[in-house]
Amino acid sequence: MIRSRLRSDSGTHLVELGAAMLISGLIVSLMVTWMGVAGSSLNLLQSDDEALQSLRLVKEQMSQDVRNAGSITVAQSDLLTLWTDDDRDGVVDEGETVSWRITGEGELTRSIDTGPAGRKVDQIDVATSYFAYDAVLASEVANVTFYVVVIVEENGAPAERVTTATIHVRNA
Repeated sequence: MIRSRLRSDSGTHLVELGAAMLISGLIVSLMVTWMGVAGSSLNLLQSDDEALQSLRLVKEQMSQDVRNAGSITVAQSDLLTLWTDDDRDGVVDEGETVSWRITGEGELTRSIDTGPAGRKVDQIDVATSYFAYDAVLASEVANVTFYVVVIVEENGAPAERVTTATIHVRNA
């Protein structure tokens, strides 16, 4: 009698094995789902960080360009062109004309002279990004304000990241 009881309790029953597999499967599926959500959240954060970093760099470069400008030559809501007079000779030389443009394709670009435009930031909201000035005539501008809106994805929906600054033209 003792021997028969030991034999029946000594092995794992098929029902117990099935229950263990079901519980393990549920745990694994929850872990896979959680890892997928964490991965997509990380991608969204990286995209947001890249947009913010690009905006910071643009703000620094544009601020430097405007502060060092000898004069503003074109002052439009989507275009800022300035002369830097790097060698301080009072003559417009090659490499001294810098243009910042908000393109219809949603890019903010910087170019020197008539050279190719280097893209600084993309995914710009063209409808709400602009350059503004304290004077109507480009030659009278002493302060430049730029307002740049970048569209990023946040929780599956578009979200805006904004940078703005008003910069005094040092040589105005």
